[in-house]
Amino acid sequence: MNRGPGMLRWPARWLVPLFIALLALTALGVRYVAQVQGAALEVSTQQSGLLRERLSSEQARLDRVDGEANPLLQRRLVSSLALYDHLSLAYLVDANGRVQASLSRREVGMGLPAALALQAARHPQAGALQTRPQGTAIRVHQPQGSTALVGVVPLKNAQTLRAGRP
Repeated sequence: MNRGPGMLRWPARWLVPLFIALLALTALGVRYVAQVQGAALEVSTQQSGLLRERLSSEQARLDRVDGEANPLLQRRLVSSLALYDHLSLAYLVDANGRVQASLSRREVGMGLPAALALQAARHPQAGALQTRPQGTAIRVHQPQGSTALVGVVPLKNAQTLRAGRP
């Protein structure tokens, strides 16, 4: 009594529940993927907002400090960013691309590309800090294919604050 190839040989009372179970598993899988993507987007949005808030307050603090008159105070303000959770990179860069302040003293006075090259092994997102500021707005973005966040803050005196979190 050969009914046909493969699963068609099985009785319908077994096939129907099997197909329903497979359909339910597929629906659960699709729902799970959608929830994971939604949670990842929510976390990214929340972290981006937190970074934007921090950079906004630092922008106000650094704009109050005259860069030419007190570079030591600028260095103190930028180095204090290391106290915040997950903020692993911060650079105050002048109009010529020189690092005026950083979380690491050895990077002060270097060009931004050279300072970022020092950090490239520990922080793969470091290269994204080379993005140019657009206007006077704080720009926080996520580099392509990365979970890191990068912020670029233009300041009054043609300097930019660049910060990143893994």
